[in-house]
Amino acid sequence: MMNKYLNTKKVLSASNTAEYRVLLPLLLTAIFAIAPVSMLFGFTTYKADWSIVEIFLVSL
Repeated sequence: MMNKYLNTKKVLSASNTAEYRVLLPLLLTAIFAIAPVSMLFGFTTYKADWSIVEIFLVSL
């Protein structure tokens, strides 16, 4: 039953390529929405004299 959900035969099979083409625009939309906010947070906290470790831990 788990083989239906976990495709362990091939990572890039022909059946998966169609799924990747559908998911790619959604993934790019999420990246372009989250990346500027994340960079703004990082820049703001760096200018507020936070250490790189603190910025990394908060962003986790």
